[in-house]
Amino acid sequence: MSNHGIRELKRKREKKRKEKIKKRILGSLALVFVVGTYLYFNADNDSDSLIDQTIDKRVAQAGITESISQNSNVSIEELNKATSRGYEDLAIPDDLKLIDDSYSDNLKSYIIPVTDSNCYSKPDENTAVKDTIPKGEYVEYYGSENSYAKVKYDDTFYYVNSNGLEKYEDENSLKVINGILYVNDKYSLPKNFSPSVSKTAQDALTAMSEDMEREDLHIKIESDMRSYDLEGKLKDANNPDADDPGHSEHQTGLAFDLYSTSSNKYSEKFEDSPEYKWLKENASLYGFIERYPKGKEEITGHKAEPWHFRFVGVNNSKIMYENNLTLEEYLKLK
Repeated sequence: MSNHGIRELKRKREKKRKEKIKKRILGSLALVFVVGTYLYFNADNDSDSLIDQTIDKRVAQAGITESISQNSNVSIEELNKATSRGYEDLAIPDDLKLIDDSYSDNLKSYIIPVTDSNCYSKPDENTAVKDTIPKGEYVEYYGSENSYAKVKYDDTFYYVNSNGLEKYEDENSLKVINGILYVNDKYSLPKNFSPSVSKTAQDALTAMSEDMEREDLHIKIESDMRSYDLEGKLKDANNPDADDPGHSEHQTGLAFDLYSTSSNKYSEKFEDSPEYKWLKENASLYGFIERYPKGKEEITGHKAEPWHFRFVGVNNSKIMYENNLTLEEYLKLK
């Protein structure tokens, strides 16, 4: 073979080699795209943004299922709706069934699972189960869409199939007003309502305490979460902080009794301590209010307790502090 023929053969072989490489690269890119698209729409994302998604946003992301919808009589919304399979035998009265009412950032009410309920990080039962709420447990409810209820359980937001949930029917118990659980001598808590100390409130208290330590101020916790039964025992023992069982904020896991090294527990002398004066001016920055301040007894319907601080969240506490409002005044109950 001539030199020209050899060169031509090499050129053709090199061309074929490059074409094979090109096909492999294109095939790999296509595979990456398909896998990436699948993972994007099906990844078990735990971010808060997923919790806050509306139906419109979720449907917009459901393009991957559009071809399925086009080949059937089922809409995309129906494809994304929580299934009622497995819940048919649950005897939930019609007036206690959850109805889609849109998601919210604020607590709406409390609901009760009538069966063990799986928790998902987004409204999709095909994703991994993150936790399970036991039957009969009281759960914070933040609205529902497409038969998925947004709940807060163990201080974490989840989605739960609303077909297995029912409303709590007692209007004078577990009263939620403007996103705040309200307890007094009229509005009570169920005997078996027994949450742990709120992690959000505990973290806020820890941050506040650490900041006080930097200023050589020291507070200690005398009491936080108290069960219905414990409250009854304290009431019988004439504890100065005790309320009637079922009517104490301590049962919410959001209230703390504080004292300083310069004052006794449950003593009005706490008012004279530098720790109390600091709390009076700064507790709102961490989401706390002095729940029963002196001079406002007729409004709160409760004797003054300078040691009793309640977590209501920074947005609420800031407004209450700046306007010198009790919780009753803030909620327009007085």
